[in-house]
Amino acid sequence: MNRSPPRMAAVLRPATSSSGPSAPGPASGASLTCVSLAFVEQRINVYLRFGHPQREQRVDRWQRHAFFLPGARLARVLWQANDYGTTRWQL
Repeated sequence: MNRSPPRMAAVLRPATSSSGPSAPGPASGASLTCVSLAFVEQRINVYLRFGHPQREQRVDRWQRHAFFLPGARLARVLWQANDYGTTRWQL
């Protein structure tokens, strides 16, 4: 049975640097890895266990994106709950 991923699940995808002010580090054309993070109190928490992002971008009140250099090591943790407690914990 195929299920679509939860709406707020983290997504790893390659991203290119924006044309805005560049962060210190690689050339502005370097490809970065984008990790989507989210937090909704008592329901979902997608966070970084370790790893230092090159840049972070806040999307809205509940979501933000962290951008990593190629080859950077990181760990993303997903925690989900409902009224009865934890329903999913993923590393």
